[in-house]
Amino acid sequence: MNKHIESYLKEFITMDKPQYAVMLKGDWGSGKTYFIKNFIENDKNNKYVYVSLFGLKSTEAIDEAIFDELHPVLSSAPVKVLNTVFKSALKLGLRVDVDSENANLNSVNANINLDSVLDYFDKKNKDKNVIFIFDDLERTLLDYTEVLGYINSMVETSGLTVIVIANEDKITNDVFNDFKEKTINKTYKLVSENSEVFLEIVNKHNVLTNHVEGIRNIFDKSGNNNYRVLIQIIDNYKYFSKSILRKFKKNSDFMENLVHQYFIYSFTYKIAGNLDNISDILKSFNNKYQLFNSKTWKDIIENNIINQDELTKTIQELYFFKKEVEKPSWRELWDYNHLNKDAFYKNLKSMQTDFLNFKYNNPLILLHVVSLLITFSKAGIKTVISVEKIRDTTCEYIRSHTNKEWNKKNRGDSFFNSTGLGYTNDDDADFKNILRLINIKIDDIVAEYEVYAEKEDRANSVSMIETGDFLGLIDILDKKYSTVAYLHNLDADMIFQKIMEDDSRIFGFSMVINHRYPSNHTMDNRPISFYRLEELSFLQALSTHIRTYLEKDDRDDFIALKLKILIELLEKNIKYLEEIKKQYINQDI
Repeated sequence: MNKHIESYLKEFITMDKPQYAVMLKGDWGSGKTYFIKNFIENDKNNKYVYVSLFGLKSTEAIDEAIFDELHPVLSSAPVKVLNTVFKSALKLGLRVDVDSENANLNSVNANINLDSVLDYFDKKNKDKNVIFIFDDLERTLLDYTEVLGYINSMVETSGLTVIVIANEDKITNDVFNDFKEKTINKTYKLVSENSEVFLEIVNKHNVLTNHVEGIRNIFDKSGNNNYRVLIQIIDNYKYFSKSILRKFKKNSDFMENLVHQYFIYSFTYKIAGNLDNISDILKSFNNKYQLFNSKTWKDIIENNIINQDELTKTIQELYFFKKEVEKPSWRELWDYNHLNKDAFYKNLKSMQTDFLNFKYNNPLILLHVVSLLITFSKAGIKTVISVEKIRDTTCEYIRSHTNKEWNKKNRGDSFFNSTGLGYTNDDDADFKNILRLINIKIDDIVAEYEVYAEKEDRANSVSMIETGDFLGLIDILDKKYSTVAYLHNLDADMIFQKIMEDDSRIFGFSMVINHRYPSNHTMDNRPISFYRLEELSFLQALSTHIRTYLEKDDRDDFIALKLKILIELLEKNIKYLEEIKKQYINQDI
């Protein structure tokens, strides 16, 4: 599609001192840079000096960029200790003067003695034509008078061969229009060669070899045909994929869905700037799987947070990695479009019979079954029970057939469940109502368990203080109550009595307090101690007990010495928590 441009450039670069430049234009991400770099790579007969003007603030910065291109070894970091020597040498061949008082194209002089430069730095390329390419003109931070005058002088005064690359639509400047009229002979617009360029970009990465077609469909459907964005997302995915264990990567179905969802969410984020409507995004791409919940995807794509341990736990629970000799009937029906008539009715009968006989102990699997039955019932399949019967049977599950699998981990929502498989009709009102009833029951069970567990933990905490197992107490706090307040559930008066029964416990409990409120640990851009603010009341009450003891005339001086260390820690952390409360609670209000 751009062969005519390639053909002309091959002719242009052979011209002797053409006295004009050529311009390649196109939208951002349309493949301009890719096209020219591919052109350079395929030409072994000439020397190219490629300079991106993106962010350059001075003509001296252009000098240095040209110098780096002419001899990258001499411009490398170890050699740049001789910076002064090289800059002096560079001036043998390059000098740019700007007359600021009369700023126009003719006032900028780039007196470039190319023979001098090549002789000094690049003898092996001295006999080759040298072509200067200036990319990202619209992104320079230089005044257009300076940068265009610089290029104009290279063309007119020094007779150099120059190609300029820009998104012309982003430049509204009279100096540019003057420059183009005076210096540019031909302007070519790059037409995006989607198929060819896309394949060359993606095929460079082995981790995506089996997913080219899927990524191409996502790329096309996203509406963001920007190759720079594509390259960025590929690089981000390569980094992300290092967090996925090798054993998971062996499952081709899982990897296909992982790659597709990563690219779907990434392109969406690049376009919208957020993933606020994450529940609708996969549906727009006809993807039925939901591998991770919305928070996890937002952390990965928006916040660049990758928790490998949590990812591993989530992935190994997905249906892809459940070892089953034969797919259960509900799983066959989940993908019912691939079944023939006999297989469909056979699996439907089996699933419905198991449902009516209360065989589905896991609430997430039960929800899949309910979703499928509602879908088939409303589709008019005569052998399926009514929606009312489905709802009544589910209510009976809720009343009489809950077990240990009815827990927080198996609490579903209409977007995500830990099987990784989307519900067949998650927008259906009857299904949503049943989902709500099941989640209410799970919440009741979890709340009841948490009350019991908390009571048990309180008893264990007191026992650990009595036995001096303060490392065990720290372990409970870290593992179960890292992001939840806990110490406020303890009786400060009783804890004070326990550490005073055996004063050797004072130091151990001081260690617990010191560990509990780190200043260098954050979650969701807030100090981790923000989530423990309720513990302020416990710290204040315990501090009061200690302060009262220290004021007694009959206090033991040695015990007082150790209590002073503890109260210093308490008061330091009370102050820290109050500062957090003031900053973040007020912010939320």
